[in-house]
Amino acid sequence: MDELLDSLAKSSDSAVGPDDIHYQMLKHLPSDALQSLHNTLNDIWLTGNFPPSWRQSHIVPIPKAGKDSSDP
Repeated sequence: MDELLDSLAKSSDSAVGPDDIHYQMLKHLPSDALQSLHNTLNDIWLTGNFPPSWRQSHIVPIPKAGKDSSDP
């Protein structure tokens, strides 16, 4: 549990993924919800059964000012 709490404390507020879960939401979970999250993550670690939906992400390119955005 200490490792989970430490990771959440060190996380920065980045853009949300397809699940629409913000880090601030995770940081303010009650202790019973944090324990459920901890149990779920440990189960994934031990079994290797990683949810397919967690393999998705949104990538939004942000072009630099004054550069040709059609030239990657």
